[in-house]
Amino acid sequence: MPVDEQSASASVEEAPHARFPHPFHEDPRDGLNESVPGRWGARTLAELRMCRLSSLIRQTPRWWEKMRDPAMRSKWIQEAKEQQKDLKHGEKLTDQMYDYVMDELDGYAELRDEKTGIECGPYHAIFFSDYLIPQDLTEALQRAVKALDDVPEQEKDWHPGSEGRVLDLDDQIDAMFISHRFQWLPSDFQVDDKGVVKLASSYINNIHPQYHDTLVPVIERILEQAVPMWERVLSALDTGPGLLRLYPTFECIRDAASSLVKHREDELERARDYYAWLQSKIDCGSFELYECWPYRGPFERLPEKKFSLAESRIQVNVKLADIVLTPEKPEYPGGIWHVEGTAGECIISTFIYPYDSENIEACDLSFRAATAAPDYHRRYLNDTICTRNLYGMIQGDPCTQDIGSVETGAGVVLRSRTSTSTGWVSPCRLVDQTKPGVRKILIFFLVDPTVNVPSTSVVGPRQRDIVKYTLLQVAHERAASSRLAMLPVELLDYIGSLVLGTMSRAEAEGIRGKLMKERSVMIKSVNTQFFEREFNTCEH
Repeated sequence: MPVDEQSASASVEEAPHARFPHPFHEDPRDGLNESVPGRWGARTLAELRMCRLSSLIRQTPRWWEKMRDPAMRSKWIQEAKEQQKDLKHGEKLTDQMYDYVMDELDGYAELRDEKTGIECGPYHAIFFSDYLIPQDLTEALQRAVKALDDVPEQEKDWHPGSEGRVLDLDDQIDAMFISHRFQWLPSDFQVDDKGVVKLASSYINNIHPQYHDTLVPVIERILEQAVPMWERVLSALDTGPGLLRLYPTFECIRDAASSLVKHREDELERARDYYAWLQSKIDCGSFELYECWPYRGPFERLPEKKFSLAESRIQVNVKLADIVLTPEKPEYPGGIWHVEGTAGECIISTFIYPYDSENIEACDLSFRAATAAPDYHRRYLNDTICTRNLYGMIQGDPCTQDIGSVETGAGVVLRSRTSTSTGWVSPCRLVDQTKPGVRKILIFFLVDPTVNVPSTSVVGPRQRDIVKYTLLQVAHERAASSRLAMLPVELLDYIGSLVLGTMSRAEAEGIRGKLMKERSVMIKSVNTQFFEREFNTCEH
């Protein structure tokens, strides 16, 4: 099927109705208003720097204990001031902002779960944990996956375009559900009232039946650990944008006397460039930009959880992949900024678990958020100085802001939302350039729990070799009672090839090429329409 931008964007109309915000459910004609679900207001550069400082502190081992020591708080503030000493005046945090960040740590500590290690990430609706998965469960996963690694070289499924650096162990693309469009095929899992998770479908896409008995129980147990994180993320999405730390409306830059900026004629006459003159005044501290609220404990008043997945059926795509580096290929170039899934797949959240790593540097998972245009400044043409200094945006820039990152080394579980943010994996390389290295990753993609998409409960296995394997198993197990046992292997193999709706590996690889082409167009379209919309002033 030929693919173009129109066909990729047209899938928005076919998306299931979802409760949670998602870029595929937004009409590009709605513009850049904060009233659009999922499009939150832009944050000032100062607030984003406050978020980054807080996130860095909360990556310190046992920060929730150290923060109670006034000497440690003072040390953190002095280190931060030292790091920003070369910044321009308008880019530096104020003393009140430092105090807010330190006081806010009490709220983050209250939201932290000591038992699971689940805590807030660098921005709203991002969570992570350093020890969520018990060691015995990690080892069970490593043993179960080993059989997938130990396949003949000619059967290994290297991800297209990775140049032999990314090995897909159960790529959803290899045997995706095909209708008039392509779709990842999730499996249904039942969550009981105690949080126990069991596979409700008969199989997980692309996990061969011969590995089912060892791998599926491990996946179920890890999903049990993922559910509490997902409940927090969905609860955060339900509450809307995160708390503002700075005053929500910035209509202008004021001078030190809190009056509107007034220009001295003699200075203006000597200035060759008005904007350069005004910027120089801001940089040297002649004008005040903004200040943060006093901290009054808003985090402590937040409900820990309001959206429950207990006694519900969830749909999850399961992906296992390895990053494999060698002395000949010592670097992984990193990923691209992207949102997970398509409109029909309705993926709302990801759970990433790098469960094993050897001789590869840790890499970062970074986040960007699509924002509404600063409302006040959209009304005035060329309000460049204000928007540049307050939000880092000028006319024609995309309404997108970097909102932080989390290091993803072995043993770190990261839970990130994908509904209104894009993710990017940073490059990494071998630690010892003379030896090979590998990082093994398990990823769960959660379908919006308020919708239902076709899954392995209603769609049979697409792989022809699985059908053939099943026929051989039935013939062997029921040798005394089944007529299949009377047929030669060659005939059973031929029967398996006749089953409709299945595909060979070669056919799957051909379809994967078409799917990746379609998704490349989709990523470009979504980035253009949602994540890279231009900020234009005077839009009224």
